[in-house]
Amino acid sequence: MGLGNAALHALWTMHGLGVLEDNVNEEAYRVAVDALNHPAAGVRKAAVQVLPSTPWANQAILRSQITEDPDPHTRLATVLALADMPTSKGIGEKLFALTQDENVQNDAWLAKAAYLAGSRHRDGFMSAYLAANPRYEELQAQKAAMPSRENMGYADDDWKLMKLPEFLERSGLDIDGIVWFRKIINLPAHSAGRAGTISLGPIDETDEVWVNGFRVGGTKDDYQTERIYPIPADVLKHGNNLVVVKLEDYRGWGGFSGEPEQMFIQVGNSKTSLAGNWKYQVEREFNSGSSPFAGKILADALMENYWNKPAAGEMNTMLTDATEEKTQVVQIRTVKNEMKYDLSEFVVKAGKPVKIVFENPDFMQHNLLIVQPGTLETVGAAADQLATDPQGAEKNYIPELSEVLFSTPLVDPEQTIELTFMAPDTPGEYPFVCTFPGHWRIMQGIMKVVGPEAS
Repeated sequence: MGLGNAALHALWTMHGLGVLEDNVNEEAYRVAVDALNHPAAGVRKAAVQVLPSTPWANQAILRSQITEDPDPHTRLATVLALADMPTSKGIGEKLFALTQDENVQNDAWLAKAAYLAGSRHRDGFMSAYLAANPRYEELQAQKAAMPSRENMGYADDDWKLMKLPEFLERSGLDIDGIVWFRKIINLPAHSAGRAGTISLGPIDETDEVWVNGFRVGGTKDDYQTERIYPIPADVLKHGNNLVVVKLEDYRGWGGFSGEPEQMFIQVGNSKTSLAGNWKYQVEREFNSGSSPFAGKILADALMENYWNKPAAGEMNTMLTDATEEKTQVVQIRTVKNEMKYDLSEFVVKAGKPVKIVFENPDFMQHNLLIVQPGTLETVGAAADQLATDPQGAEKNYIPELSEVLFSTPLVDPEQTIELTFMAPDTPGEYPFVCTFPGHWRIMQGIMKVVGPEAS
């Protein structure tokens, strides 16, 4: 059948024996490199997976044609391997060339992998991008000089209209993502210069709000709380005033879920309604059916996030210098075929930054939720109800409860995700749990939050 089973087993045997690691066995090296051009796709894929993260492996991949492999699984394994390799200008340039392939751009998995690897080898990637787009810096400077979405001078002539309050999905915008809303209202003369209040009702799930370019407030990951923010004196003026809302919807339905009478600006005893038509624009879509970079070219998205910004190491140094705190990293993996986490308990300091690296080597999806102490049964019962909800999978089987403090979406087999948050200020035992249908009763653990005085 041409599967090359013997070669496949040989490669993984060498990997298991460690003969491909730093002290290179010359014969094993030649075998693994030659296997990058094996006629069987499974052998080529295994070859790139067993190569260690070393400069010589970098060069071997660059000399081969495996980044253009006709088998998409082999290409994906190659790009993911490059994401773990030592940084290389040559690999960055190769990855930029790869992102110009429409087949990569339109494949959700390859696109994500290419973005991940490109960010790792960003110097070479951005160098190749600038060579292909020589006016990029000039155009970016012009863009930076233009008004941003929250300012009055921003051109929104091509934005669409949506009548608020309303859920995005009921308005025909069936997405999870980032959506901007703008509305100009006319205020009477007695409002000019006075302090006031803006009310928008509950918003599902995260929002930031500006009035006349001044940020008046924001709420993160809360679909129940009414958005009521104070407007300082000297922000409002007589005549046209601009209200801008940046909405982020991560899962399930999202949008303005209140009533029309909950949307207004109040100055003294005078209210001006904010219900009705707003202009809107989608900045980013999270749940695109194909590429995760809907509306943007993959390479453009990477440049937007990394060009003229500190490298990861520099940023970490800046953050450490500024906060004198280091993020505690906790690694949690699922146990294959056992419906368990490999960690049943971990300890964090109250009010300190935490990053959970959650890896799923199991054959089925799992998520990870951190909930309030003593609420595991409540969250579990809500998860059971979601199992019968037709939209349960779209909601990642995450109950929309205030008891859920932090959560990951469903993580596919062989995928890894990071969850970053500030540990609760109140010491206690906070359960973590998987709410995929049928899992929560046995797939759980405890995050112990201790006070700063604990060692």
